[in-house]
Amino acid sequence: MGRGVLLDYYSYAQQNGIHYSAVEAHLVTAKGLEACAKAQNLIFETGDILFVRMGFTEWYEKASEQERLEGLEVPELVGIRQDTEELEWFWYVISCVIIAPLTAVGIIISQPWLLILPLLKCALLYRNGTSTNIF
Repeated sequence: MGRGVLLDYYSYAQQNGIHYSAVEAHLVTAKGLEACAKAQNLIFETGDILFVRMGFTEWYEKASEQERLEGLEVPELVGIRQDTEELEWFWYVISCVIIAPLTAVGIIISQPWLLILPLLKCALLYRNGTSTNIF
């Protein structure tokens, strides 16, 4: 069992003059995620289930059929940057599950260990009895 936490990066970006389209390459860094969390007064806890809003759904709902076809052909979309800084942020700050549209985490699929290590940490915490309410 865990607490669902929404990290609304899309609204944070709009409020802070960070302009991007959901169907253009835009890499969200660990610093950007942390700044967003701080702006939302979020304090992460072990076992949290992190939901990340990047704006893809809003773009999709407003786009015409033609815009959708063209936008989805683009191989690079908005998402979380794949670097050790992001891995460390997920490892030390987020203790459990990350949930976001595939477009948000799809950028890091080329290095799947970035997704696996935080989940492995959760499993280890649970197995070692560090937290009793992760699952």
